[in-house]
Amino acid sequence: MNKYFQTIFSGSTAVLLATSGTAVADVTAAQVWENWQALTGSYGQTFNVGSETMSGDTLTIKDLAIDFAMSDGASKGTIDELVFKEMGDGTVMFTMSPEYRISVTSAVPDGEAIDIDMAVVHSGLVMLASGTPDNIAYDFTAESISMEMGPFMTNDGNDLKMDMDFTINQIDGRYDTEIGAFNTTDSKLSAANATFSLLMTEPDEGTVVKMNGVYSDLAMDAIATLPTEIDTKNPMWMFGTETDMTGSFSTGSTTFSMAVEDGSDSFQVIGGSGASNLDFSIQNGTIAYGGSAMDTIYSIASPQLPLPSLNLGIKETVFEFAMPMLKSDEPNDMKIVTKLVGLSVDENLWAMIDPGRMLSHDPATLVFDITAGVNWLIDLTDTKAMEMAEENGETPIEVHTADINEINLTIAGAEVSASGAFEFDNTDMVTFDGIPAPSGSLDVSIDGVNGLIDTLIQMGLLPEEQAMGARMMMAMFSKPGEGEDSLVSTIEVTKEGSVLANGQRLR
Repeated sequence: MNKYFQTIFSGSTAVLLATSGTAVADVTAAQVWENWQALTGSYGQTFNVGSETMSGDTLTIKDLAIDFAMSDGASKGTIDELVFKEMGDGTVMFTMSPEYRISVTSAVPDGEAIDIDMAVVHSGLVMLASGTPDNIAYDFTAESISMEMGPFMTNDGNDLKMDMDFTINQIDGRYDTEIGAFNTTDSKLSAANATFSLLMTEPDEGTVVKMNGVYSDLAMDAIATLPTEIDTKNPMWMFGTETDMTGSFSTGSTTFSMAVEDGSDSFQVIGGSGASNLDFSIQNGTIAYGGSAMDTIYSIASPQLPLPSLNLGIKETVFEFAMPMLKSDEPNDMKIVTKLVGLSVDENLWAMIDPGRMLSHDPATLVFDITAGVNWLIDLTDTKAMEMAEENGETPIEVHTADINEINLTIAGAEVSASGAFEFDNTDMVTFDGIPAPSGSLDVSIDGVNGLIDTLIQMGLLPEEQAMGARMMMAMFSKPGEGEDSLVSTIEVTKEGSVLANGQRLR
């Protein structure tokens, strides 16, 4: 899907790069047109102009064709008319046709091509350019800008019967551009709301999927410094040392729905959330993104469920991911974080599982937070090298360290938590049978688990023999903690290859 979003971004850039601003120095219509071409051209687009006419203070471009080559396909776009009008105060008004059409042909892994028709449609777009020829600011407002996608066709003529629409309303934004040894754009955008819809029918089985969403109070802030020339057929350019991109995106409240109909089987999901945010960056060959959402709720309904609806809530959702993408002799951080705080289900479900309220119905929490020091032996985006490594049974990555910052599971009145750190010797693949020899320790704390086991036995949900096995394992690897139903354990792996639990040798 990355190539689709790359194409969409490049297409929408044609709309958003033209904008309005406060004059610092004079620019002419021709200079704004040159800047527009240079900046969009730096993303790999090429142009073919039907006609270019200067009449008085107005430059008109007609029948502009825009081509964009990707690693697995290409896109073609057409804009009927661009108009650059000098306002007499050093600024240039920039308008364009209300619709910008794009067609995309792309290959999927099995070699089947997919053709996509899409259009960028705007209403009430007002744009003004100001500044100097090498540093032009574009400020813009619009009643709406829409991305309409569909139909999706395969190269054998099979209609995938999928239509997608994304519309942003009441937009106010600014693009600052700087053309030089590198091309830099500093962009800010806010919008009152956005809507999303998808309608898809599976051609063979006839399964129908409908999705809708509404997002309020959108805000975006991004800075990108890119090389002046980009080889868009090679995805490696994005992770080069000359590329530096950071950004953030936030919304207010969100509502969404999804319905799936497959003959007699169907289900519907309705939900929403409070404030949410997403941060991303591509720097020094590492891609990173993360975000959070507050007060997320889901309501799931289906004739196959034993309840009228299944309602779930999550007080806070957090995720982070960072991964180096390039071959390196030195380790770089890889980070994975998942947090689900305050996970709750409604009492209708609890009444089926625990009608006597023997268990704690307090919200559950899951935290998984690990950072590892790794280096790739090949570029991760080199698909041929990755395939060759897989065929040869080679491991293309070396793991040097693993910091277990936090692991926590709290549910039904019991809590298990752990933290620790390990180092790995990649020259020793023998001691632990084919994996780099680890050394380090893990501290584990267990609270309330024995009480939970007792309750599950009373409820008939856990057989005695299975409970006995679990208790024997805990007794083997742990010792009493400070609380009444508390256990602690320190698992240590020495550099000599020994494994210890609370000082007792296990290996």
